[in-house]
Amino acid sequence: MAHLLGPLHQRQTRMIREQENEPIISLQNGSVEYQYVAKESAEKCLLDGVLVPKSHATCDSKPGCRVIQKTGECCPEFQCQCERDGKIYATGEKLVDPETPCRVCYCQGGEFICNNVTCYIRNDCEPKYIAGRCCPEYDNCPPLGKLSSCITIHNARLKNP
Repeated sequence: MAHLLGPLHQRQTRMIREQENEPIISLQNGSVEYQYVAKESAEKCLLDGVLVPKSHATCDSKPGCRVIQKTGECCPEFQCQCERDGKIYATGEKLVDPETPCRVCYCQGGEFICNNVTCYIRNDCEPKYIAGRCCPEYDNCPPLGKLSSCITIHNARLKNP
C-alpha cells in the first residue's frame, strides 16, 4: 500500500479523534496503528510530572496550611508560610509590630491571625509603661491579690498583601 501512496503521502500523519473505548487510529508512513484508550483516560492528572489515573494518586495533607489546587495536577500545593514586608514567617511564628505592641499576630495557614494582648491592670500600684511594650510593669508593689480589671482578647484575620 505504501508504494501506491507515493513519497508525499508516506510522510503524512493523521489522527482520527478518539471516542469512549474507541481506538485512536494513526496513519504513519502508510501503515495503520490502533491504540485503544480506556474510558477513564479523561480522569488522569499529573503526579510528579507523569500523567497517571487519578485513582492511583496518593497525596499528602498538611493540616493548618492553605490548599492550592492547580488545574491538571493530582495533588495540591500547600501554603504554610506567611509573608509581610518581604520577610517570610513559618507557621506558628509570632509577629509583633513595635508600632502596635498591643496586637500580636501568628502565621497560620498562609495568613496572619492576630489577637489583642491581654493586660492585667492593678489598682493598688503605679504602672510603669515602657515604649514598645503593651502592658505596664509594676515595681515595688504589694503581693498580687485580686485583679481589678483586664482587657479582653479579640481575634482578627489579616490576609497577606
